Amino acid sequence: MTFELLFNASAAQTNQRGYVLGKARHYANTQAELPLALVYGQGLLQWQLDRGNDYIADISIPALAQAGETHLVHAIYRSAAECELWLNGALAGKATLSGAAATNAFPITIGGVAELTGGVGTTTLVGRIDEVAIYNTALSESTIKARQELRFAGSDFSGNVTKITGGPADRVIVWNWTTSHVVRVLTPSASGDWSCGLPPGDYGMTYIGTACQPVTHGPYTVTA
Repeated sequence: MTFELLFNASAAQTNQRGYVLGKARHYANTQAELPLALVYGQGLLQWQLDRGNDYIADISIPALAQAGETHLVHAIYRSAAECELWLNGALAGKATLSGAAATNAFPITIGGVAELTGGVGTTTLVGRIDEVAIYNTALSESTIKARQELRFAGSDFSGNVTKITGGPADRVIVWNWTTSHVVRVLTPSASGDWSCGLPPGDYGMTYIGTACQPVTHGPYTVTA
């Protein structure tokens, strides 16, 4: 099974657990009613799973999700109870659930839970969710990476970087000029060429090479 969605967290998220997507009726009930959940709070997105035998989640896989940035999220439950959380096409964490996750008859909800037993507002997400998809199969690594690339298709950003000592730089870090958040980390080709797709905006780039001082350029504007 795979949950796929675009998620933009808000710095205004003050409650500890804002439900992004899940199958529960209220966070204060037993975990048997909360087998699968994506929750956000205190700067962390967490993929939580439970066997339904107590109040505590058996697995909680966290990932740092910067507020104000749109993230492509994949929360995966594979065969043999292998669980993974992917953020922007990169594996953020994985764990194995001991035994199968619990099931229930409650509906899947987005941005909160039904809250049938009180505590209104305590699980409401502050932020944006878009393009939610639920697959009855676990997406492969290549498919997840291809979906990430598709987000940035059509707006090419490219360059060439080599070291004075010869050979390409080790990494090219592309970051949002306004927020300073890293959006891509690239490895140049043997000749130093690199490229990536980016949504419209202003960006800076930092070149990193062994035994070299980092070099930063920008801002560069990407248009639609």
